[in-house]
Amino acid sequence: MLRYRVPGLTQEKMARLVGVSPVTIRNWENGTYTPSAYNLKRMIEVCLQEEAFSAGREQEEAEALWAKADLNASFDERWFRELETTYMLPALSPGEYPLVVDGQESVESNYRPAQSLFLFNQALPDPGEFYGRIRERRTLLDRTYSKESSSIVGPAKIGKTWLMDYLRLTAPQELGSRFHVSYVDAMLPSCGTVEGFTFKAAHGFGVPWALDDANRGLTALEQVVASLIANNKVPILCVDTFEALATKTGFDLPFFAGLRALTRVGLCLVTASKKPLIDIVSRAVKESPFFNVFEQLSLEPFTRGEAETFAQAKSFQAGFTHQEYTRLLEYGKAEEQQWSPLRLQLVGKMLLEDKILAEVEGPAYYEPDDPHYWQMFEEQVEKKYRGVVR
Repeated sequence: MLRYRVPGLTQEKMARLVGVSPVTIRNWENGTYTPSAYNLKRMIEVCLQEEAFSAGREQEEAEALWAKADLNASFDERWFRELETTYMLPALSPGEYPLVVDGQESVESNYRPAQSLFLFNQALPDPGEFYGRIRERRTLLDRTYSKESSSIVGPAKIGKTWLMDYLRLTAPQELGSRFHVSYVDAMLPSCGTVEGFTFKAAHGFGVPWALDDANRGLTALEQVVASLIANNKVPILCVDTFEALATKTGFDLPFFAGLRALTRVGLCLVTASKKPLIDIVSRAVKESPFFNVFEQLSLEPFTRGEAETFAQAKSFQAGFTHQEYTRLLEYGKAEEQQWSPLRLQLVGKMLLEDKILAEVEGPAYYEPDDPHYWQMFEEQVEKKYRGVVR
């Protein structure tokens, strides 16, 4: 856990510069959750940029910050030296920092892309950003702690992968350090064979395999599971877009029967799919009892209460007015009394972008008192949303 407050930087400013919410920064600072290596690097970069480290002790303090997070990765000294080169050069005019490209000194802009508080079509960066789904996440954690398998089911873009990410991010704190999560997306080309799938699963558990070791298929994965259990560890295998396996050669009755058997000897399996497992597996292998070791968690659109909780929290973080909070709920609604989590993220993102553009470029980008603006805004929301959701 981090349990570290960066001197000289407020939680709000750090959140804005790193690209997360103030709640996320607060969770990192009080040790509730641990930042990923990517986000910790962003924090260190911000500290250099804002001169939050003590002069002459930058690397020492950066290494101390890294050590407090207790990540399963060592501090990258080469990366840090490159950062120092970028942020600790003599003062130059804005946008005039030198960059060597193919042996030629060029000019690099000091532009940094704006980070939104709204995570549209992005990976879950921190469990504090996961809203709603209280019953589903509780059930998933309870079953995983008991080493029982779960099946997450729901339409496209409803939050199935985020629920898996939530489990992966919280398992060390909520369940204990014994629980190790491996994540595999069954749509990956490397999962086109049982051997490739097995290799990805073992690699996710941190097992140093050569690809040849995976040629024994589930037999090799059984040995990985047995090794982890022998070392008092609990292996959790998350398989996203699980339905993709049922359409590939080699994923037959022996495969599904073997995978089911592994759940009886210590492997905790979590799947995500659009359709229930009984429909997916029975269609591919009618004799398989694979699906009867799972509890199905069905994800639906947000209820009004879940949508309001999200909108209130995010509106506060973004500095939205009451009118903007109301518009967020209005345009985030997919159907009557049903709110799409993805659509809510999209509407918030577009509202925030328009407000920022109005501040930087001029008021024409955001005209909240003009009904025509909201008509155009709604049309753009619908176009972007339908561009990613069938």
